[in-house]
Amino acid sequence: MKRAYKAIITLVLVVLLVSFARSIDFEAFARALNLPFKIVATLVILQLVTVLIIGHQWYVLIKKNQFNASFSKIIEITMMATLIESITPSVKAGGEGVRAFMFNNDLDIPFRKTTSIIFMQKSLSLATFIVFFLASLPHVRYYQFELTIKPVLVIMSALVVIVVGYFIIKLINKFKLFISDVIKTTKKMYKYNIVTYLVSSNIIMWLLYPIKVSLLVYYFSLPLSFSQIAIVTFISYGASMLPTTPGSVGTFEGVMILGFLSMGVELEVATVIALATRFFTFYLVVIVSVIYTLAKKLSNYYLVMGGA
Repeated sequence: MKRAYKAIITLVLVVLLVSFARSIDFEAFARALNLPFKIVATLVILQLVTVLIIGHQWYVLIKKNQFNASFSKIIEITMMATLIESITPSVKAGGEGVRAFMFNNDLDIPFRKTTSIIFMQKSLSLATFIVFFLASLPHVRYYQFELTIKPVLVIMSALVVIVVGYFIIKLINKFKLFISDVIKTTKKMYKYNIVTYLVSSNIIMWLLYPIKVSLLVYYFSLPLSFSQIAIVTFISYGASMLPTTPGSVGTFEGVMILGFLSMGVELEVATVIALATRFFTFYLVVIVSVIYTLAKKLSNYYLVMGGA
């Protein structure tokens, strides 16, 4: 039974890898593949730094709560959570169930404490992003970008608020005692040094995204300022957080393309920038996560077969 289960998991991972590969528009992306090596290498390194920052946040929170975990194990859990997060349209929350399970199962962290750790990291990360997102919104009116997407964003945002609010109310009513305990436990972790570390590292992490986009923008010699690039980047990520498609595939790219078009960028160039950004910040991470997980499952499977 256990072998059959592992075989099914391996098959699912293979299907996921193939489906992600097929979802990439390689023809439109062909031009991006001709990027200079130094641009590609820099983007890969910056994305690696992003992953390490996120992983180190979890590592610090777990250590501060006096639980043992190696940094490599935290990165492994982060990759697994990223994989699940990428195939569920759930406002970046799809992987948290996997993270909670692995924290509890692999690291022996009590579930209530696990929930508090996740709540703290996610709330501060989201709060930091919202500041950048709200700071970008007032500047949208200077571009045609607003006329194209604002009505859609307003309607979708309203629907999301209504739906999320409804489920939150139901959740609170159903698990009042549990949620109350989680909030109390989380409040105990809100110490000055931890909050300062998480906020400062989140600021760096989120600023890395427009920096990555700016590398592509400047490669095409586009006359755009960093603030313009940041506006499009944060608006695009804000739109991608709406629970539309798995991993927000298409939502992020579409909004980014519209944003750059409104600033006078040619469609072909805007498409390449959007696809390249998505590849290095999303597809690359997902593909690496799938390959790593698949390799680990196969390794475990052959160890079991060898010991049988």
